[in-house]
Amino acid sequence: SLITIPIAFSNVTIRAMLDTGATSSLITMDLINKLRLSDQVSSQTGEIVLGDSSTKIRQQGVIELKFNIRHLECGIRAKVVDQLTFEVILGLDFINRYHVDIFTKRKFILMGDTENRTRVYFTKPALVRANHQCTVLP
Repeated sequence: SLITIPIAFSNVTIRAMLDTGATSSLITMDLINKLRLSDQVSSQTGEIVLGDSSTKIRQQGVIELKFNIRHLECGIRAKVVDQLTFEVILGLDFINRYHVDIFTKRKFILMGDTENRTRVYFTKPALVRANHQCTVLP
């Protein structure tokens, strides 16, 4: 199942997906606009190839994100894209920077340095929406 955790930007809390298969963290342009951060997006555009090695999405830019997970202040450099299943995907850059250990059976992560580990429980599973309409044939 998907691993999602709550993250907070100022007064907006969202559910972010933790993705051990993603090298970089990603954020949607919709969320950036909602947070009124569009003026902070750099113009580093390009193409991102997803883990299946064939799906490509367009990178709109890069942004330095600041957010909280429980009492921890976090920051990452995220690639900005048009659409994702979740508004934020936290990739290996985040996982390695914050020393995240994932406990799937107990449904929580531990993160932070060795003296200040924080436990964060997974959020309840959400319905996943498709970005494009598709037809499943028998």
